Amino acid sequence: MSSHPAHLEELQFSAVSPVPENDPRWQLVLRVMESQLFVSSPLLSKFLLFVCEHTLSNQAEELTERNIGVVVFQRRPDYKTTEDNIVRSYVRQLRQRLDRYFDDHRDEPLQIVIPRGGYGAVFQERLNAGLDTGVIPITRDSSQVAPVNENGLVAARESGLLTTQENVPVAEQESATVVAEEAASSSQPGRRFLLLALVAGILIGAAGCLYLPRIFAPVSAAHPIWATLFSPSSVTRIVTADSALATLQELSGKHATLQQYVDGSYFAQFGKSDTEEDRKLQRLSRERLTGFPDISTVAEIMELPEVRAGHVSIRSARTFSMDDAKDTNLILLGSPDSTPWVSLFEPRMNFRYVFDASVYNSYFTNAKPLPGESQDYRNSSTAPPYSTYAVLAFLPNVENSGRVLIIEGLTTAGTEAASRFLLHGDIASFLKTVPRDKDGLRPFELLLRTTNMDSSSVSVEIVAKRIY
Repeated sequence: MSSHPAHLEELQFSAVSPVPENDPRWQLVLRVMESQLFVSSPLLSKFLLFVCEHTLSNQAEELTERNIGVVVFQRRPDYKTTEDNIVRSYVRQLRQRLDRYFDDHRDEPLQIVIPRGGYGAVFQERLNAGLDTGVIPITRDSSQVAPVNENGLVAARESGLLTTQENVPVAEQESATVVAEEAASSSQPGRRFLLLALVAGILIGAAGCLYLPRIFAPVSAAHPIWATLFSPSSVTRIVTADSALATLQELSGKHATLQQYVDGSYFAQFGKSDTEEDRKLQRLSRERLTGFPDISTVAEIMELPEVRAGHVSIRSARTFSMDDAKDTNLILLGSPDSTPWVSLFEPRMNFRYVFDASVYNSYFTNAKPLPGESQDYRNSSTAPPYSTYAVLAFLPNVENSGRVLIIEGLTTAGTEAASRFLLHGDIASFLKTVPRDKDGLRPFELLLRTTNMDSSSVSVEIVAKRIY
């Protein structure tokens, strides 16, 4: 077990692989905890120690809200994280203290960051720490365990573990590093200037080859939304619809609540009899299916220039959990019939989905109609031109610490049309009317009507809107 500062001897943890005491990342952890910012708060020190030990010991999978609550904050193993938010409250304080420490200690060669949406620590190199070379620093993500040299910098180029946020090729990184070292040691001002110019040229050229296509790509129509959701300081989770659930409800006429969906009781009801119909429903209840429109939408979102690699995770509604909804940005595809997690946000929504005997008969209700608006919005008849409705909602997340984007239609076609409107439609005109505040774009809801004119033509129009 690694050594700890004297005032933290009582914070020892078991079942953690030893961290080498000479590891510069571990030495940094000790310096941070010995600072006045952390000495005055034993619980924050304990929290940081637990997070960093598990990260550096390759046991980051154990850094769940429940484990931290039990070990660090002495909660009972069966405590309800939905009712006790002590971990989420303290992790915000921990991020703030870490920011303050590194603002005050600019000579530190590494920086500890705990990205939003998780509890694992990331150790970032600050190559220009304490230097004034005039060269823009490269920040490297050294959250993975890698060899470290005597200068306290990660030395893992050969192992492939060293990456940059700009994804500059390793070969160029090495060349730039060698040239920079020569420049720093040179006693001739002219030569130093030329070498530094060469460094800048290498970095700009390498980054340009990778990023010019994105730089000159057309700005996405919904840029203010994507820029907020894909913040580099947070994790964004995209949740695809559970098509098997929607089919089950359509065939059985039985609607699933979020609680029934999460605890499995909705699916369990189909195994209570031995009829052929029940056996078919039981088999369907075990399937995890996602429709092609969702896959297509996710693929397009991942190509957006605002998306930062490494900060996005994709889940199906069936594998998503309540813990995943906390302290993170979300994109939910589908209505509560296929993505029950949408119901978490319905109490604060004006346009709400109502299940009515079957999926096709379901409708949106208008909680507080304005003059000229209807109370309910339903699918049209089965005769062409077909029309249906969808809702785009941009709202605060569960804990008001981020944003959630909901894309839901009364039918799969409605959800798909709303996605197309968001990605390729004239949403930019509407977004120009939405005010900004300190958190960025204000929350809003759009009720859309989509009409199939023929097999290849779909029109989408805004029927009603709310801006909060």
